[in-house]
Amino acid sequence: MVTYEQAHHNIRRVRGPASTHSCLNCGDPAAHWAYRNTSPVELEGTLRGSSGMVRYSPDPADYDPLCVMCHRIRDRQIAIDVWDWRGYTEEEVHEGMLEDFRVELEDLHEICDEEDLDYDEELEELTQHYIKKTHHTMQFVRRYRLMFGSL
Repeated sequence: MVTYEQAHHNIRRVRGPASTHSCLNCGDPAAHWAYRNTSPVELEGTLRGSSGMVRYSPDPADYDPLCVMCHRIRDRQIAIDVWDWRGYTEEEVHEGMLEDFRVELEDLHEICDEEDLDYDEELEELTQHYIKKTHHTMQFVRRYRLMFGSL
């Protein structure tokens, strides 16, 4: 039986590294070969160093080049909570995230005073956190909609 590691080695041997391809969904540089979950000869096994089971195919044609985010979306392993934004436009999602940021800003002075923290440092950290979170969430929303139509 072909192991998961052997299957991925075969993909790279036949099709090259995923990084030499564009992501099938969004066009960004690909990072992974992602299984389509459609093989008639689907196999199940474990990843080296893991106890979790994975499904895979021995056929390199059953894989698509995907960027990290699109691969996570496909595998449903996204760790961010965007489900509260179902049914909202991208502008509404962005505005909602800005409102969350404003609420945290209102509390920041009080927290810094109570805990003797440097306000400017905490403000910079909070700002960077929300910039990354907003960017990541908006990117996820766009790509999820690209792949599945809507949240």
